[in-house]
Amino acid sequence: MLLRRLHGPYRTGLLSNASDAATPTFIAGRCGLGGLFDVEIVSALVGLAKPDPVIYRSAPEATAFVGDYQPNVAAAAALGIQAICSTGYEALIAELEQWGVV
Repeated sequence: MLLRRLHGPYRTGLLSNASDAATPTFIAGRCGLGGLFDVEIVSALVGLAKPDPVIYRSAPEATAFVGDYQPNVAAAAALGIQAICSTGYEALIAELEQWGVV
């Protein structure tokens, strides 16, 4: 899993527009992502949602944003955050390789 490969060498974070049903406990247990994020920001818990610029700024030291919804990716890029609109796993790997990440 890509996230497992990235976590450790890089600080990883979750910035989700999920409802309160997707609290970090839910994400860890049900989705099997426990321990893979240094930072977890869930919109329902902070009262903000993407593409509001304030939610991006709440992520410490955000240096890259990967998303599958172009308006959210564009909002991150407008704040000076490197951003990728992921169109699939292989395309994401190719983009990260161009950045020298994978």
